[in-house]
Amino acid sequence: MTGEPRMGVTMPAGFDDEPLAVKVLARYFRRDSVPGAPKGEQAFSGAYWDDFDPSGTRAESADRFTADDLLACSLLSTPIGGDAAVALLITGQERFENLLAEIPAGRDFVEYGDGEEALPLDFGAVQDLYRVLVELPGIGETRATGLLHR
Repeated sequence: MTGEPRMGVTMPAGFDDEPLAVKVLARYFRRDSVPGAPKGEQAFSGAYWDDFDPSGTRAESADRFTADDLLACSLLSTPIGGDAAVALLITGQERFENLLAEIPAGRDFVEYGDGEEALPLDFGAVQDLYRVLVELPGIGETRATGLLHR
């Protein structure tokens, strides 16, 4: 894939130490603390973000943004503001449903493989939706990618 831009991640210092990285990630995703636990022993709300589905409607709402999706962003301390929420859920609902329907279901943004085994991912539909999301008031890169992950 010569000539195509490559996405990369720069890991913070210390994450090249695998045991430390595992320890930090395990601590972040731990869900066993109780409400009111002393600071430093509390579970992080972001640990619930990836599979957050309190209404139980995530599977059947794959091609539309829901209130659950917007609330999930607040678990990462990136809440979606009122104007953007109205656009996503009401005034622009049909537009966003059409954009979401263009993204193939069942594919992860990150897919592993080497050489011939690598699975190509066409980001065209994802980029189209991303461009529209960042035009909404208060939606920047972080909130847009949080919504895209849903």
